Amino acid sequence: MRCQWMLRMVDLRSIQASTEGRLYRSPVTAAGTRFVHTHSVGHLCTIFGGCVCPDPGNHARFLPTLDGAQLATSLEMRTIKAIQYAATSIVVVALVACTGGESVDAEGSAIGNETLVEGAPSLAFGASVKGTLAKGQMSVYRFTVAKGDTYKVIETISKGDLTPDFTVYSSSKISSSNHKAEARRLEKTYQATTKGVLGVAVRAFNGVGAGDYALQLKCVSGPCAGGPGSLVLDDQMLDGCLVAVRTCAVKQAEGSFGLTAASSLAAVQACAKASVIDGQSCKETCSTKGGDRACAALAEILPAIAKKKGACTKVFDTCMSTCSEYGEEEATQIPCLADGYNGTCVGYANDTVPCGGALKMDSHEECIERCKSTNGVWMDDLDTICSESCVN
Repeated sequence: MRCQWMLRMVDLRSIQASTEGRLYRSPVTAAGTRFVHTHSVGHLCTIFGGCVCPDPGNHARFLPTLDGAQLATSLEMRTIKAIQYAATSIVVVALVACTGGESVDAEGSAIGNETLVEGAPSLAFGASVKGTLAKGQMSVYRFTVAKGDTYKVIETISKGDLTPDFTVYSSSKISSSNHKAEARRLEKTYQATTKGVLGVAVRAFNGVGAGDYALQLKCVSGPCAGGPGSLVLDDQMLDGCLVAVRTCAVKQAEGSFGLTAASSLAAVQACAKASVIDGQSCKETCSTKGGDRACAALAEILPAIAKKKGACTKVFDTCMSTCSEYGEEEATQIPCLADGYNGTCVGYANDTVPCGGALKMDSHEECIERCKSTNGVWMDDLDTICSESCVN
């Protein structure tokens, strides 16, 4: 049995605790059962004479309410901060949390308490643990994830009247992407957005019931399975993926003997599935909002690149580079490829002679169109900007 005690001062008028002293782990045995609950970690023990921490034999470990010196002696502590009593309504109590296969009171919340996680037994991917919960108790375990891991936590009840319930947390509760709930089985799927050590607190749903459970941690995909992560792409990641997809697709087009509209889009989608940035997969690039338009637009330039090779590639790449420099937003690929106010690099490049169009390079007309497809991507009203910048 492992208990962690934290000295508290409680104002009986508000029943709110403020931390005093430090963590310590020396249990004191005696008799006693009365206690009061708070929303702090574990259970805040009795303000009428002591506190209890259930052990495997359902007995109680009791800490009487003492003054600072007596408390230090009882707990065999070397030092303890002196406690001043500002009013008779303030008394010394103790906060206790039991980790691992043992349990703490379910009225308390383990969320945000690093001490509980550090002291909890570890749970590895592919492993399972078994435990028993008495009425109103909770067990805590810890496990490590890498950024991009997709994993499942599964709880199965084998005995008793427990309805399964658990919470995964770091400094706050972590929400699952989906879950399956049955009478005696609960399964939740999560995606790790950062690497780190997480905790999982197991308890009865609404604190009702007691019994035996098994808890399993299962890797679905990502670094835990030896592959890239599969996070939902945010704007910055999507932009990086589009750069990788564009580089891949242009290279493939230059090495081909001809591409149709259908084969060009297939090539772009294949590059998305194959591309990885910062350990994260880009496979969802062409199915993400905005990414779908960018992929479709990219496919429109590939047949010209496949036919004209390096000359067309140079025009297209130069436009994309210039357009990105004009963009003040972090994500530049979607506007420059598909969503520009006055033009796009795909439309501009396809119209130029090097890509099979009629627009002669370095002509006044080409300069205007290049301006619209770079600076003009970001400005709704160009006014005379392009005409003034393209004076021969």
